[in-house]
Amino acid sequence: MAQLALRESKMVPKPVGATGALRSYDITGLPPGHSAIVRQLPAGGWRLMVAEPGKTLAIRGEFLTPESALARAQRDYDSRAQ
Repeated sequence: MAQLALRESKMVPKPVGATGALRSYDITGLPPGHSAIVRQLPAGGWRLMVAEPGKTLAIRGEFLTPESALARAQRDYDSRAQ
């Protein structure tokens, strides 16, 4: 099974007033044609968004940290590989 990882996204961070910019991370190690991003929410927390071939973008949940979103993505892909 592939080990997924977070990589700082190449998307330009979105400015949010005096608090700075919203960050996002790409998830690497996914099968070809799949993509996923973990994006910081303005109110706090992180959202996992996944795109699969032939499907629309799906939100897989909101999390306290990018690492917990990555762990969810890893569980999802590990369960499909079995």
